[in-house]
Formats: sequence, C-alpha cells, structure tokens
Amino acid sequence: MRRIAYSMEPVGRTGGRVYLRMLHEATADDVEWRTVPDHKRTYRVRRWRKLRHLAQLAPTVRALHSAPGTFVWDDISLLIFTPEMRARTVFLLHHYEPLQHDSAPVEAMLWERLFRVLPQCAAVVCISPYWADFLRARGVRNIRVIYNAFDMAEVERARGFDRAECRAEFGLAPGTIGVYAGKAVH
Repeated sequence: MRRIAYSMEPVGRTGGRVYLRMLHEATADDVEWRTVPDHKRTYRVRRWRKLRHLAQLAPTVRALHSAPGTFVWDDISLLIFTPEMRARTVFLLHHYEPLQHDSAPVEAMLWERLFRVLPQCAAVVCISPYWADFLRARGVRNIRVIYNAFDMAEVERARGFDRAECRAEFGLAPGTIGVYAGKAVH
C-alpha cells in the first residue's frame, strides 16, 4: 500500500515547483500524491494574488484536516493549517524574497507569521546552509538541507562556450567578472 501525501499542484517553472514536480516523479511508485490547486499561479493580476489565493484555498485546506497522510508543502497557505496538520507537514522553503511580494504590506506580516509557525512542522527542507541558519534563528529545529539542483548536462554544454566570444557578445571587457545573483526567470 502506497503512502498518501498532499501537496500543491506542481505547476510552474520556478525553483520550488520544479523541485516538487521532481519529488512527485521520484516517489510515484511509493507515494499516492493528492494535490490541491495553486490559485495564485492562475491570477492574471499579480497585486493581492496571494491573499486571493489564501481565501480561495481555505475551504480545501479545512477539508483536509482529518484526511490521512502527510503534507509536503511549499506555500504560505501553511498559515491556514491547524497545528495538528502542521505536525504532519514537511515544509519546503526554496527562498524568501521580500522584493517579490505582490501583496504588500500584508504579505510581509504573513511571512513573519509563517516563520513563527514553521517550528510546528515535522521537518523543514531548505536549499542551503544559509537558509538553515536563517530558520534555526527563528526556532526551527528539524531542518534538512538539500542543495539546489543543477542540470550537469547544461553545465557541461556551457563549459564548452568560448569565453572571449561570450564576453564580446555581451560587450564585457576581458577582465570583467560576472556573478549570477538572482532569479533569471524574472
């Protein structure tokens, strides 16, 4: 008999949902995944989308209160879980970026509240020691670090590029050091 786990729909191309989709695929033989809609990815207008998402998702989450299984969650909607539900939750924290808030100023308060309830989760998975330290400072104890994944085939392909040609293409001086510092999707 397969274990039951609930998650948001693994729809999207950004880090957290890509990891979630990979987790679904890797565990499909052992886990019966049941998903709930991620409303915030369907709104055409970004402003206040997380608040609309929470309001729309609340009845679905309430209905899951007594459902059997584990929650593998990566969404601010953890706030509408009961403490008993959080105790069965593995929370995936990909990142926290206040500059991407679309429901300011309320969203900042929601994230602060989220960080206060994360210690109630069975475990929290994050992508780096930096985030593990960030979470420990907020009282989270059961933390696992699973580093950001890299597609090594793509890395090997990029290593084959001629650096001088790349610098010339982007108008960079030969001594310029390039640093990736963010989310290229945006």
